[in-house]
Amino acid sequence: MGQGFTPETNVDKLLRLYAEGKRDFQNINLKQADLIALNLSKVNLRGANLQLSFLEEIDLKGANLEGANLKKANLSEANLEGANLRKANLQEAKLIGTELRRANLQEVNLRQADLGGVRNLR
Repeated sequence: MGQGFTPETNVDKLLRLYAEGKRDFQNINLKQADLIALNLSKVNLRGANLQLSFLEEIDLKGANLEGANLKKANLSEANLEGANLRKANLQEAKLIGTELRRANLQEVNLRQADLGGVRNLR
């Protein structure tokens, strides 16, 4: 686990460490977290649990979300340009108006996801 995180790590600690220049938050547990409209570009959230999280308008440009659990997360209007979503679970996630230009969507689970108005999905 990156930076010695335990599953109980809270959002305040993530934001403080991110502001200090840390970017490695692998396997962090942020289930049901409220991260609306934050800038977390280039963050490493590989294997993170973001199930049921509120990620509307978040900037995750260039982020690593490989294998992350985003089941039922709300990513409406999020910026995922160039993000690595390989093998991520986006089942039942809301991606309304989300930017996905150059995002890696290999083996991503989009079952029952709401893709209304997704931008640059290729």
